[in-house]
Amino acid sequence: MNRWEAICLTCALCVSVAAQAQTFSTLVNFSGANGSQPSSPLVQGFDGNLYGATSAGGIYSNCSGIGGCGTIYSTTTDGALTTLHNFCPSSSSCLYGRTPGSTVVLDPSGDFYGTTPFGGSSNWGEVYRITANGVTFARIYSFCALSNCTDGQNPGGLLRASDENLYGVTTVGGAHGQGTVFKMSRHGTLTTLYNFCSLANCADGQEPSGIIQANDGNLFGLTFAGGASNSRGTIFKITSSGTLTTLYIFCAQGGTDCPDGAYPSGLFQAADGDLYGTSSGGTNNNGTVFRISPSGTFKSLYTFCSQVNCADGFGPTSLIQATDGNFYGTTGGGGASNEGTIFQLTPSGVFTKLYDFCPQVCANNPSPGGLVQHTDGNFYGLTLYGGSSANCGAAGCGTVFKLSTGFAPFVKIVVPQGTVGSSVIILGTNLTGATGVTFNAAAANFTVVSATEIVATVPIGASTGKIQVVTPSATLLSSATFRVLP
Repeated sequence: MNRWEAICLTCALCVSVAAQAQTFSTLVNFSGANGSQPSSPLVQGFDGNLYGATSAGGIYSNCSGIGGCGTIYSTTTDGALTTLHNFCPSSSSCLYGRTPGSTVVLDPSGDFYGTTPFGGSSNWGEVYRITANGVTFARIYSFCALSNCTDGQNPGGLLRASDENLYGVTTVGGAHGQGTVFKMSRHGTLTTLYNFCSLANCADGQEPSGIIQANDGNLFGLTFAGGASNSRGTIFKITSSGTLTTLYIFCAQGGTDCPDGAYPSGLFQAADGDLYGTSSGGTNNNGTVFRISPSGTFKSLYTFCSQVNCADGFGPTSLIQATDGNFYGTTGGGGASNEGTIFQLTPSGVFTKLYDFCPQVCANNPSPGGLVQHTDGNFYGLTLYGGSSANCGAAGCGTVFKLSTGFAPFVKIVVPQGTVGSSVIILGTNLTGATGVTFNAAAANFTVVSATEIVATVPIGASTGKIQVVTPSATLLSSATFRVLP
């Protein structure tokens, strides 16, 4: 366990030291029975609620040692929590998965897809689908279905790509036992695109930890290890047909000195087209933020523990880019009380700390997780531990929190690309009464489905750019550029 992955007694409500006007509030205190240890970053649904998974807790206790097998839940932005699914009923021997930990993925149908690293028919993980109301839960695929687990084991996070298929990684298993990249139809037909450790000394990497799709259609991802002798992870590009290119190898010089970082995580593509992520290591050995171009030009953007007594934090989690163009994230440790921080980082690397967790007495670390920006403009996030419930002992069961910094509402595109004439789902807040939708200034036909959802048709004359929605109270811009396909 890393030193920033300790446990907090009761810290979720205690946050201060604002760099600008802002408000922090705890929305949900998990209690064990309704989930514990929320580890999956939140996702906004069609209804405006936030969806996620807890890796422990729930009503079934047949997952020895973790106090429950995990849940899927939704919460309103006011903190009203609904448990949608409890994993591993005692009668099933976990045939439908257990201990979910990866992000749930929103499908244009309104359903969610996700993975569990364990459980399933062979106990090596599964892919599942669940409706937004939780009524229908189905296993789509159970891993280790093939001899010697050549289809992979312990799946990580998924993405829903522009070709409507699901893509993901398994952290181990496959032809060489070191993980795979796979493609899967939404009905569960699996195709293995790549088996890691196909090259001598695992020069292509091993133990993949995540995958994204860039705006050029290619897939990019990370491996936690491999790349060269004694190296500590890679960044790779892979086509939808399975051709893999290693773009960068971390700590390729070997030894314990990894000034460029080690064990990368949290890759995403920013508005400038470059890829950003976080890692351990760095010149202070307490984590970094890095940038890499799609062609492989790498730069360390920020090194944590650069301030006295690590006042800037250490152990960064994944980043997001907010509507102001800056990056936001959390650190698992450091800060004024050594209990983690929330920070802002400009694309040029200028760091601002926004909050210190636990400025009051706090036995251990709440382990804050990644952030998401809701279309109401606010940030929402998780702490793996802490909170007011005593049902999980001194550790605490975890929380959902909200950070308001004054950002204006905006709209979010579920699938940010499409052809002229195709339907586009737009999510937002207070959309009732909308009077206009434009695609980079081209007016579109649209239907207001609800206060949180609009369906628009890509108009003739549309070009790649922002989507704008005019409502009685505001004019809202999309957070991402919509790409018009030929």
